[in-house]
Order: sequence, then structure tokens, then C-alpha cells
Amino acid sequence: MMKNCKEIVINVLTDLGIDCSEIDLNPNADVNLSEYITDSITFINFIVRIEEDLEIEIPDNFLILDKLTSLNGFINMLQLVYINS
Repeated sequence: MMKNCKEIVINVLTDLGIDCSEIDLNPNADVNLSEYITDSITFINFIVRIEEDLEIEIPDNFLILDKLTSLNGFINMLQLVYINS
């Protein structure tokens, strides 16, 4: 089973130097990830780290910064990719 995906995402963001202190670990709490990932280089680094940490490959159609609005939506997508990998 997949480790706590929200924690993994927050840890990756923190490792990239992004302040995540306002992100609630409560599974129902949601934030707009585009407020934290503000440029394409950070986005690419974020995706690469997520893929490495979860040992998955995110399909190209999900790799659009503008679609990265909901933390919970992103986590749901990661879980779906993880299950199907």
C-alpha cells in the first residue's frame, strides 16, 4: 500500500525549499498547489522527485502546471497512477 501521499508531497515541496507550514495534513484540507509551485523549473523538479519517491511514472497528460490546482486532486491522481503501475 502507498505511504501517506500527502506527507510525501509536502516533504518534496519542503525539500525544494517551499514553505509548507500552512498546509494541513488533515486529509480533507486542500490547497491550490499552483500557489506553491510558481515556475516551470520547480514544477519539473517536483514531478521528478514525486516519481522517484513513489517509483511511478506520471503520464504526460497530467504534467501541465496549470492543471496543478488542487492538492487533493493531485494526490488522487497519484494514487490512481500508483495502483495502475
